[in-house]
Amino acid sequence: MDINMHWKNEVIGAINTFIQMINHADKYNPEGKGIIDNNWKYHIQDNQTFLAEIKINGTNEIVSFEKSEWWNLRANVLGNLKLKELHERLT
Repeated sequence: MDINMHWKNEVIGAINTFIQMINHADKYNPEGKGIIDNNWKYHIQDNQTFLAEIKINGTNEIVSFEKSEWWNLRANVLGNLKLKELHERLT
């Protein structure tokens, strides 16, 4: 596996983890249908910004991660402030 694939898998895994955590703590939908759609898309821009398009309660939102936030040894994607803010807003 090349290094690009490794970092991409890391950020995808972190986003999936946060989606699962948010959906399991779903205070808006007690039936457990989830507030974030499990099917989401991503795009990596030329400047290596990772864009995640997620659907929250039927509305598309973009969460962006600069290269320094996801593509280096010091990156802690699970500790990412954008994902933490999303988690706090939705749970």
